[in-house]
Amino acid sequence: MASWIGTGGSDPGDVATNGKTGIGTTSPSGKLTVQGGTPDAGDLFNVNNASGNLIGRIYQDGSRNGVLHVLDSAASVKIQLYSTGASYFIGQNAGVGIGTSTIGTAKLGVVSLIEGNAVSVYAGYNSANTTAISGSSPSGTGVFGGTDNTGGGGIAVYGKAYGGGVGGKFYSSGSGMGLYVEGGRAAFAGNVGIGFTSAPSQALDVNGNGRFRSVGSGTCYAPLNLTSDGTLTVATSDKRKKKNIKKIDGVLSNLAKLRGVSFQWKDTKAKGKCIGMIAQEVEKVYPELVFTNPTDGYKGIRYAEMTAVLVEAMKEQQKRIEILEKELSLGKEKKVASRKARK
Repeated sequence: MASWIGTGGSDPGDVATNGKTGIGTTSPSGKLTVQGGTPDAGDLFNVNNASGNLIGRIYQDGSRNGVLHVLDSAASVKIQLYSTGASYFIGQNAGVGIGTSTIGTAKLGVVSLIEGNAVSVYAGYNSANTTAISGSSPSGTGVFGGTDNTGGGGIAVYGKAYGGGVGGKFYSSGSGMGLYVEGGRAAFAGNVGIGFTSAPSQALDVNGNGRFRSVGSGTCYAPLNLTSDGTLTVATSDKRKKKNIKKIDGVLSNLAKLRGVSFQWKDTKAKGKCIGMIAQEVEKVYPELVFTNPTDGYKGIRYAEMTAVLVEAMKEQQKRIEILEKELSLGKEKKVASRKARK
């Protein structure tokens, strides 16, 4: 049995046939089929509240793409699902739950009770300058990740980059902190770079000064050295690492040109009297003992290497002492011989 409700004009009218109802079509494909007519843009399905105000509609745009709207009592669109345009949800005091109806004050709550990703976000294959997830907050937390596993394990925030990209990036455009780790342990399974954006070449690659707020006492294994490219290494004096080895000569006369001084640093944080030498003075005598910091241009002295000069100076001085002792001994022998000859 078919029942007809005429629509007038050139539209085909409404029909119910074989348990299927068609609006705007005589060949419904589902239990209820609504087909737009002319003009192309217009509402296909409207829902009004008890006051007769529109609170929901499905319509087609000028290109015959589907759009779903949910409106409030003031006729403002709060939910839009658009097949080819922007889709959004606007709720002043409400959020969206996926897999849960309890989301607290969050705008989006997602719960997955099976293994796998609760949320997967993908931004543009092979496209530059795209962001999969972006979070910001005036004074709160932009993006927060936590694990809820009483048995241990789990990763709160995980990032993976393919093709030489960046797995995770944390930065601050103001005076805040780009990355803050509190409690527990922070582990990095790879090289870590601080103060630059290129790939770090060492386990810890730092461009800038390092600061230790507190350092405890302990036994010393070996002193540390800084290589020409800024790499921190254990000091070595192995012959296998050296070439053009030559003995240092004439050190006593050179040492006479140097002076030890007492001084105070101009930096008010460094209190008390210190002793040392002046780098510019040492550079005139032993330039190989002086270095210039490429970062700020200040000069320093390799005091540890000064021991080689002091060792050779002691040896030269010892030779002079031995010569003087021998001359003194010969002088005494001559005096004794002269006395004996007079007798």
